[in-house]
Amino acid sequence: MKEKKSFFEWVDLYFKIIIGTATIIVTYLIGNGQLRMQGTQQNSTDHLIELQTLNLVKDYLPLLSKNNGESKQAEEIIEKAASKLSIKYGNTLLAEIAEEILLENEQRIDTTFVDNNAYATTSASSFKIFEATEKPDEDAEWFAVVGSFKSNRLEIAKKFANSIESKIRNDGLRYTVDIYRTKVSNHYAIVVGGPRPKTGAEKTARESRQKGWAKDAFAQIDRGWTQIER
Repeated sequence: MKEKKSFFEWVDLYFKIIIGTATIIVTYLIGNGQLRMQGTQQNSTDHLIELQTLNLVKDYLPLLSKNNGESKQAEEIIEKAASKLSIKYGNTLLAEIAEEILLENEQRIDTTFVDNNAYATTSASSFKIFEATEKPDEDAEWFAVVGSFKSNRLEIAKKFANSIESKIRNDGLRYTVDIYRTKVSNHYAIVVGGPRPKTGAEKTARESRQKGWAKDAFAQIDRGWTQIER
């Protein structure tokens, strides 16, 4: 009787099969002169890049089930790849697999202090992986996110937003601080400065880190977020 494959063995086998098959198909088509149109060439190149990216990071997937420094690094590497695949190519496979592993093994959490009280928050990389399971609209705007909380932590999210707003006011600045309910990841995201183009969100996130408002602030693309009352 054959030994049953583990989840990770099936993932590894799946990636090897699709990458090998895609490489053969693309090589065959190029060799037979069937990729003469620029659009077709671009689509095939993009598809190959997607598959190569999946192959490069697949060995990090098993590390997500651990709870150590390796898992943190693996999560951050996978998040960058998953976000790029989702936003640029509309490929959500990596994010979906990573999300399943994180949820099965209780994703890594961070600690946030509000009024000298410690609260568990979803790590930035976990949050971004969850969001990457759905392709965003092409014209979607971006947010500077300074914190994210699960859907059952609204009151804590409000306290955190008030704390961030106080820090900003103490620095003599007037950024707005809002709370958004995310559609895909089902979290509350604390946002500084409202929706804006990617470069603006990245600038505000960088300023938030530099000024000490939130050490893990990051820019995140909108995927159907809804602003709620504070």
